[in-house]
Amino acid sequence: MLTVILRHQSKHDEHLLGHFRLATTSNPEADLETPLSPPTAISDILGTQLADWTKKQVDEVSKYHRQTTQQYRDAQRQITLRRAELDRLSDKYATTMVMRDRDKPRETYMLTVGRYNALRNDEGLIHPGVPASLPSLADDAPANRLALARWLVSGRHPLTARVTVNRLWQSIFGVGLVRTSEDFGSQGELPSHPALLDWLAMEYMENGWDTRAMVRLMVTSNTYQQQSIARPELNDVDPFNRLLARGPRYRLPAHVIRDQALAVLGLLKEKDWWSVGQAIPARRALG
Repeated sequence: MLTVILRHQSKHDEHLLGHFRLATTSNPEADLETPLSPPTAISDILGTQLADWTKKQVDEVSKYHRQTTQQYRDAQRQITLRRAELDRLSDKYATTMVMRDRDKPRETYMLTVGRYNALRNDEGLIHPGVPASLPSLADDAPANRLALARWLVSGRHPLTARVTVNRLWQSIFGVGLVRTSEDFGSQGELPSHPALLDWLAMEYMENGWDTRAMVRLMVTSNTYQQQSIARPELNDVDPFNRLLARGPRYRLPAHVIRDQALAVLGLLKEKDWWSVGQAIPARRALG
């Protein structure tokens, strides 16, 4: 008994095979390929004189002739297989949004109490820009997202470096120089050591925004290496250690130190996402 299995490899469930033919023989040299009759449209063209053919009819006959050759069928089969493989690979790709500027910017007006249909035409159009309290964009820079990104990391911008080093300080000392690390605005808390914050921000920018060097600077400082035991006379004066009179009680956990030691010895399994995830902070902290 001969069993034939048909596999549908289309990514669409509703796609099914139409007409097909199966043939078998015990003769290995037999040619089982049965020539098919040409379509009616091709037969009609072939029934006329070659001199009377139009360019369209010549192209149709040539296309049909190519499709009946073994070389064409082999090529089509390879195309089908490659497309199916490409579809399987495409299903594994992550999709992300990509934005670009419009050729003609959309007009935007001030709204009254946030109502989308209540335009404050008296205020005029809103143009892209940066807050007036901060340095302006470069004179020759267009007002787009690329100019904004460059403005954020330029030496003229006072906040990016300060916010970044404050978050690094918070991750190491437990609390930032500005306690409200998520808010550097008028509603946030003033820095406990403004001069230190400014100095760290300048060091960060002048060293090429080197995060590893900044973390190394913090963890090798005398402030970080102090004992974390609070002296009794400071319990009432500075219970939260805002004056940095002692070292932070926050230290690297044991498993991070373990993974860092394994990484230095070359024994850390990079394919283990848990080990890698725990070793990254250690690499940043210990350099």
